[in-house]
Amino acid sequence: MKAFDYKQSNSDHTLFIKHKEGKVTALIVYVDDMVLTGDGRCEMKLLQDYLAAKFEMKDLGQLKYFLGIEIARSERGIFLSQWKYILDLLTETGMLACKPAETLMETVIEIAQNPVQYDRTKHVEVDRHLIKEKLDQKVIQFPFVKSKYQLTDILTKAVSGKIFHDIVDKLGMIDIHTPT
Repeated sequence: MKAFDYKQSNSDHTLFIKHKEGKVTALIVYVDDMVLTGDGRCEMKLLQDYLAAKFEMKDLGQLKYFLGIEIARSERGIFLSQWKYILDLLTETGMLACKPAETLMETVIEIAQNPVQYDRTKHVEVDRHLIKEKLDQKVIQFPFVKSKYQLTDILTKAVSGKIFHDIVDKLGMIDIHTPT
């Protein structure tokens, strides 16, 4: 990839990006799957031909599912969903018949009280201590942001159903599985 003038991402070593003539082409590789995307159609074709000469590969057409993320396209845009991944995860853990919690906090409490689930989340504690240390050293600083502008609260905190739906609307998120 480097010989083809692609730069390897520092944050994800399986991601290769090329900027050429105002166009961007990206390739991500995971085990035996590759996703090639960008706005440089000629560059994408050149790379696809190059890789096909080096590896046995099959073009599966437009991306529909990758690493637990479902990709759906419509006139309104491209939508990403982890619905299938969540269903698979609930099935695997025997929780498919469970009722959804009104707030994330209820789920967090259940995980904390379940030793099997808690063991799977121990890495969070290590990260928390590292982040606290960096905050104390003033390496990381967070400016104050009023609650009504904290759109990520739905991902990190227990919020009421009303706040959850208000924030989802502000983020422009839609449920691709809701009948129209």
